[in-house]
Amino acid sequence: MRVKDHMYGSAILDIKWHRTLNSERQKLMTTDKHVVRIWDPETGDGMTSIEPTGGTINDICVFSNSGLMFLALDCCQIPSYFIPSLGPAPKWLPSIENLTEEMEEDAQTTIYDNFKFLTKEDLEKLNLTSLIGTNLLRASMHGFFIDYKLYKKAKQYMEPFEYETYREQQTQKKLEEQFVSRITVPKKLPKVNRKLAASVIEKEAEIEQIEADKNETKKASRKKKGLGPEIFEDERFKALFEDKDFEIDENSAEYLALHPMPSMKQPSLVAEHFELLTEDEDQSLSDSDNSAASGDEHSNENTKFKKKPRLYEVKDERHAEAFWNRESLADEDSLPLGERAAALGDNPQTSARNNIKFGPGGSREISFNTRSSAIYKEDGDDKDVQREKRRGIQSLGLKSGSGFRGNRGGGRRGRGRGRRGGRR
Repeated sequence: MRVKDHMYGSAILDIKWHRTLNSERQKLMTTDKHVVRIWDPETGDGMTSIEPTGGTINDICVFSNSGLMFLALDCCQIPSYFIPSLGPAPKWLPSIENLTEEMEEDAQTTIYDNFKFLTKEDLEKLNLTSLIGTNLLRASMHGFFIDYKLYKKAKQYMEPFEYETYREQQTQKKLEEQFVSRITVPKKLPKVNRKLAASVIEKEAEIEQIEADKNETKKASRKKKGLGPEIFEDERFKALFEDKDFEIDENSAEYLALHPMPSMKQPSLVAEHFELLTEDEDQSLSDSDNSAASGDEHSNENTKFKKKPRLYEVKDERHAEAFWNRESLADEDSLPLGERAAALGDNPQTSARNNIKFGPGGSREISFNTRSSAIYKEDGDDKDVQREKRRGIQSLGLKSGSGFRGNRGGGRRGRGRGRRGGRR
């Protein structure tokens, strides 16, 4: 048994046995998309090879009992080749014999059929530079010819993990085949029930993203997932996206009863005005609880794990006020700064208590006038005069409600008026 290689890495397209009346033994003709090789089956030597330049080979046709052959290429022309050693020329083409007589006398077999052409860089990669100048390498043009068997041995020696690479390639190929075999989501939405199809595709994409992030978790069942992209190919539901009789009327009473106000869905006020505490912050809050419960580890071993409550923190006072009033700040935050400032000036809510203006979104504004140093000085002098005229109550140790006026006469007059008033 002999193993022959075209050394192109391409699949063999055709194998033919050719024999004429003048030939002693059959010839083996093998064809791939690059070259046609003719072998001697007894010795395994290569007789000749044909490598067309017009394009890749698709098929070969050999005229019976002759050495004429035709090649079907990826071009508009079909080249023909005549090999006298394979057989005579056809009867309808006798003139070709005269043209090939001289060529047949000087015919030589190709000596490079079983050789591999390598450049100097290829020899360095295979660690074969020491063979330069020996009879194992034949210099030609910008490189060298080396025996193909020697080349294969050197390549296997330098690439010991070639089998592992082959296994990885086969594994990758199988994975690609599995991906192709999956039901693909149509790129274009159907003409009927486009919103339903878009929602199915979006949900499936979200589920695939979650499963990709959590490889260790089991794949969720279709009951939890709901509708999937396979309904586009299922014969039971295929008409739902093709027949207009099955189109969903969102204005019908039945649809509104099952889907009340689908377009009026508002984002959660909790998610807008509050922030969820991270695990690090939550851990710092629960350190004291963990230290207190360390002594009860044995008693809690059989208890089931309970989900911890989530803690939220309000963003700021502005969001707290909006949440208290059950309002959303999304529309206001989307406005440019100029429009927000104009709205603040047009609609101020003035508080008479402390002269603070309340604007939209919880903003505050206060106005004041600066006073000169002279006014401050006058105010200080007036206060000193008042202190001199007024006699301190605290220095006398009397209460403010005793009726004392600051001197004896005043005190007696006060008591006298009180007695006269009493007599009346």
